[in-house]
Amino acid sequence: MSGFGEDWLTLREPADHRARSVELDRQLLGWRRGQGALGVMDLGSGTGSNLRHLAPRLEGVQHWRLVDHDSRLLEAVEAHTRPWALERGLVLEREGEELG
Repeated sequence: MSGFGEDWLTLREPADHRARSVELDRQLLGWRRGQGALGVMDLGSGTGSNLRHLAPRLEGVQHWRLVDHDSRLLEAVEAHTRPWALERGLVLEREGEELG
């Protein structure tokens, strides 16, 4: 258990995304354009906020592995991310299993 609840992380996600550095995102995308398929490991991923922020900005094929010591937060990733992915026409998979 991390001490961060799913509800708290959901409430703070919009503020966290607004607080991100636009310049850092721009630099990361500049680097990304020279790469092929991208593997990303998100340590302390919670419910997947970092994925939801960065994946659309990084473009191209991406494979994310979300890691968190709080299994309850990892179990909530799909519920938070599936609707988000569907709205954007993205494919969400879990270990090779397409989720929608």
